[in-house]
Amino acid sequence: MHILIYCDSLQADYCLKLKDHYPNMTEIKNTHDLQHAYYESYNPILVLISQPTKPMMEALLALNWFRIICHIGIREVKHSKLTGIYFENDMAFKSIVEKALADQNSERLLSYLNQFEGIDEDDMTYLEELSGLSLKKRKRPVLKKKRFTKRKGSIHKGLITVMGSSEIAAEIAKSIARHTRGKVLIIDGDLLKPSMDQHFGISNLQTPIKSHITGIDNTGINIALDTMVKGFDLGQGINAFTKHGGHNLRVMLGNYNIHNYEYYDEKQIKLLLSKLGSYFHNIVLSVGENPYDSLSMLGLHISDINIVASQKTVADIRFKHSLIEILAVKQGLPHDKNLVLTYDGGGHSYHVGVSAIKCLFNKSYIGHYHQKQRAMPRWLDKISERMRLWD
Repeated sequence: MHILIYCDSLQADYCLKLKDHYPNMTEIKNTHDLQHAYYESYNPILVLISQPTKPMMEALLALNWFRIICHIGIREVKHSKLTGIYFENDMAFKSIVEKALADQNSERLLSYLNQFEGIDEDDMTYLEELSGLSLKKRKRPVLKKKRFTKRKGSIHKGLITVMGSSEIAAEIAKSIARHTRGKVLIIDGDLLKPSMDQHFGISNLQTPIKSHITGIDNTGINIALDTMVKGFDLGQGINAFTKHGGHNLRVMLGNYNIHNYEYYDEKQIKLLLSKLGSYFHNIVLSVGENPYDSLSMLGLHISDINIVASQKTVADIRFKHSLIEILAVKQGLPHDKNLVLTYDGGGHSYHVGVSAIKCLFNKSYIGHYHQKQRAMPRWLDKISERMRLWD
């Protein structure tokens, strides 16, 4: 509340009476008081109880007031933006001041909120909920951006490691396969929680071939390793240890034997990924959100880019930000190698707007995954731009 009240000695008692209702009003009697009490940024309200002298009136009207409220009989209130609002009794005064204060508070809050540059729709909606105000919708310039489309020409190869969500990994693989003519492979590398069979509707977890690594654990990644170790041609058995995932996409199911968790040889995995790169243009490796097994760490290091999938919740955003920092400090994983993609999770705390996420991850944030998005998503544009998937 910022109200300045002017009165002379004749109206001092009446002024005190009004101040009983609003004790925070600041009384001014001369230009010196005015100079020390006036703050334009507070959208000040002026109350005139007595008729100011001509010099005092000139000094008052030279300032910017949010409202000027006058006792009846005050004259010569000709402000550049508004004229005086008059009252004649305590009841009318209280009604006018309450309305002025409500408007003053809303205006100050609105001015504060609208000073943010580049505020996005999510943050704007959240701030509107908090403030109860309708914020000004900024007209943003529409930039014509080159869209990547399916090309018949050369297709660049690459490995993408997706950490934190097998669903996001599956969608990235499907999206790349839909928009390129190259062969795409997705590998379920989450050793503790494999789930790629669910995302692709594959009911038969095991291949027809038996692996002898640790017994009967004959899923795709184990058969591929076994085939390579025995010196057989990996290309001839690809259709046996991968499943059809639609169009030009193949799915390599992961490990379903918990006893294998610590027994994957890093050199053999690296060799396998290298050989698979000879048969597929793009490989998407899905790893868990706690990537401290050899397969996950290797994938994060040798990939062209890493996609860090995060729920759009405070807890998960905070966790993924900390995880990226830890990987940078402890594992030497460069920040610019990681791209962050958000998605809606199972929680209820979705009050993390895009501006806040961009502030945390800067240019690493590439967008939000929408399940029902039919058109080519913008985040795929950014992935393709970084990897030059197609030119």
